[in-house]
Amino acid sequence: MKTILLIGLGRFGKHVAMKLGEMNHEVMAIDKSEEKIEAILPYVVNAQIGDSTNENFLRTLGIGNFDLCIVAIANDFQASLETTSLLKELGAKRVVSRAERDVQAKFLLRNGADDVVYPEKQLADWTGPQGTGGMYVREGLHVRPLLSGGSGVQTFSKIHPIEMPTALEAGTLNAHGLAGLKAALGYIREKGMNTIYEKEHMLMHQFYNGVQKIPGVTVYGDFTCELRCPIVSLNVRDYDSSEVSDALYAQFGMSTRSGGHCAPLMHEALGTKERGAVRFSFSHMNTKEEIIQAIEAIREIASEE
Repeated sequence: MKTILLIGLGRFGKHVAMKLGEMNHEVMAIDKSEEKIEAILPYVVNAQIGDSTNENFLRTLGIGNFDLCIVAIANDFQASLETTSLLKELGAKRVVSRAERDVQAKFLLRNGADDVVYPEKQLADWTGPQGTGGMYVREGLHVRPLLSGGSGVQTFSKIHPIEMPTALEAGTLNAHGLAGLKAALGYIREKGMNTIYEKEHMLMHQFYNGVQKIPGVTVYGDFTCELRCPIVSLNVRDYDSSEVSDALYAQFGMSTRSGGHCAPLMHEALGTKERGAVRFSFSHMNTKEEIIQAIEAIREIASEE
């Protein structure tokens, strides 16, 4: 049984608290929301309303007495970063912090985090339809991988993580992915491969032609090549790719993929290792009107001072 300090009771934090409670660990939960604190009380030994960026408040908790501190703050990276740093300064034995993308993980690891978790990826692994069975590994035992090639958890590392439990991440069977693949193949047969290809590439070229001449926009790739995926990767001015993706989603309701895209060698070759790139992926279900809206969104972001 371990004593654990859990800070942040969003969806991920609540799930962690409940799981740790089921495992009979002693959990103290912290959150600013009284409603969230009341909801978690049945699953933890103690819970307090408080601001984890307040050093004086954290001192009252006796940080050094916990075996593990988990920072699960959602939608406020600055608070997560400050909390992580303060915990380490106050003598935390081990700090595990939540990140949404690689650039956040870098900052967290530089500012006191011993480990970083990506709940959007890992929560699916923990709760998804992964079949039955498991593996118990005693503390201190290292499982040597038979084959490896980096990890989605640590995109820019050329070796597989050695920290548990991410060391075993690659062994999880992607059962729900296989089911989705089967359904996708049936859909492709029904619609026709050529029909899908032509629509996707028409939309891709429409977008590329619209953004390539916008001042401050850098587009990567060879668009004279006929056989290519319907994606466009770009950066805007000197902005970090995550900033652009966040703006696209928050201001325009558009979902893109930012960061290293699990392709570290590509980003090293492009010179985008530090900030990644923003990837637009087009589907034949997209429309010409949506492409126009995406072009205008990039134009607006690029024109901001």
